Amino acid sequence: CNNEDVNQNGILDSGDVDINGNNVLDPGNGVTLSAGTVTTDSSGFANFNVVYPQNWATWITVNLTARGSVAGSETTRTVTELLPGLATDYTNVNADPPGRHSPFGEAGVCSNPL
Repeated sequence: CNNEDVNQNGILDSGDVDINGNNVLDPGNGVTLSAGTVTTDSSGFANFNVVYPQNWATWITVNLTARGSVAGSETTRTVTELLPGLATDYTNVNADPPGRHSPFGEAGVCSNPL
């Protein structure tokens, strides 16, 4: 299903469509970064982590935008990625892996919150 937060501001407002009628924006904003601002090293790289619940892996596609500036020059780059799961989450054959069932419902119809 499409993100109900059409204007992507994290608030259920007039610009959004609560498709399933549960008065909550789905999928919500459960993805955060380990650092809001990073500084690149001498080679131009910076590391950070994308943090999200294990059961969201493979169920959410995110747009990750980086903005940079150097000596008055600015650039922006956005990548769209499906959230991956860790291989170790899927190696125990005796346990259900996180996200086996959608955390956003399994009705097969976006208008049904179940």
